Amino acid sequence: MPTAPLRWPNNMSEARDEAAEHIGEARRLVNLLACGRMTDERLTALQIALHLSEALRWLEAAGAPTKPEHL
Repeated sequence: MPTAPLRWPNNMSEARDEAAEHIGEARRLVNLLACGRMTDERLTALQIALHLSEALRWLEAAGAPTKPEHL
């Protein structure tokens, strides 16, 4: 049986939530760069967006409340 996750201390949960908000906004902005004809720069932007998405999912798994537009 897995161990239940522990509650985050108040100061850490605020840092987690702020990080999630900034990562979500950065991902949204990177997606804007990736629109249009595929170039090396746009491919790099898409790779960054994927990494930001993964980081965001990890923060959500730790309990960060995120907004749907950051998906």
